[in-house]
Amino acid sequence: MPLPNTFAAQTSPQMVELDQNFAALGALTTIPCTVAGTNTLALTATANTPTIAAYSNYQPFSFIAANTNSTAATAAVGSLAALSIYKDSLGGPVVLTGGEIVAGGLVILTYDSALNTGAGGFHLSPPTLSPTLAAPVLLTSSSANYTVPAGVTLLRIAMTGAGGGGGGVSAAAATASAGLPGVMITGAMIVTPGQVIPYGCGAGGTRGPNTGTSGGVGGDTTFGPFTAKGGGPGGGSTSGNAAAQGQAGSTTIGQQLAMITGSVLVPTTAAFLTSQSGTNINGAAGAAGVGGLGRGIWGTGGTPGTNGSATDATGYGAGASGAGSTASTAGTGGLGAPGAILLY
Repeated sequence: MPLPNTFAAQTSPQMVELDQNFAALGALTTIPCTVAGTNTLALTATANTPTIAAYSNYQPFSFIAANTNSTAATAAVGSLAALSIYKDSLGGPVVLTGGEIVAGGLVILTYDSALNTGAGGFHLSPPTLSPTLAAPVLLTSSSANYTVPAGVTLLRIAMTGAGGGGGGVSAAAATASAGLPGVMITGAMIVTPGQVIPYGCGAGGTRGPNTGTSGGVGGDTTFGPFTAKGGGPGGGSTSGNAAAQGQAGSTTIGQQLAMITGSVLVPTTAAFLTSQSGTNINGAAGAAGVGGLGRGIWGTGGTPGTNGSATDATGYGAGASGAGSTASTAGTGGLGAPGAILLY
């Protein structure tokens, strides 16, 4: 920044010009202030500091806080306008929410004319770069929007696709297999307050009918650009003691992980559980006359059918148990548990 006055060519420099230069140099440094107030801060420049007639871009002001703010805060230097204070978060500058200015702590406010859509404001230093998390919430709607709450800059996400439906039986001594659980993923997503994110939780796979056919595929669960695939259905059975294998879901675990890691969401865990014995990725049949047992992390697969229908899966993401028959009674498989999304 050029100084107001240059003395090299002057034959009779004035002392006032020197004072003007000193004032200009002083304005390039942090201006120490005293402060009053809690959420509406009144700053007064200390003695022997330059006169602040207008805010200058990137001009810093320092003070020792008298109180801890409890809500959003503003600051005014001298008789100048009061402007909002922002903290620099991972998602960009956001207004204060309380507790960022601590009584007895050193605070530096830096003016920025671009803040508040061009109306100007102050950056709080040191910046609050740790993410602000959302209060835990479980989303279960089939189709809705989630609005990021005020001040929140990071969402931790755990989500599961819906479980597959259990297979049905139509003959004596028949055993149908259980549906598979939905794929479960967890991770984190950088967001901005007020951001609207569409989501949908998959419906549980339908019950395998008592005609000895398979259950339905569990629905996919989506949150913004991310998808947790639904579990495959349990296979049905029409002949005595047939080992009716469950069917694979619409995406393998390898494909699912590749899709996640190629986006902003960074997975920390992923589960693609098996049904019944846990030894066959496509599900397994139950013992003679007893349907396969459905499983899940956030739910249970219900009771396998013994000479009849299986009960429905409960909770979220669990694959449903299959039907079984030891006599002539046909039975339907269980209904898979729906998908869900946990934000925390």
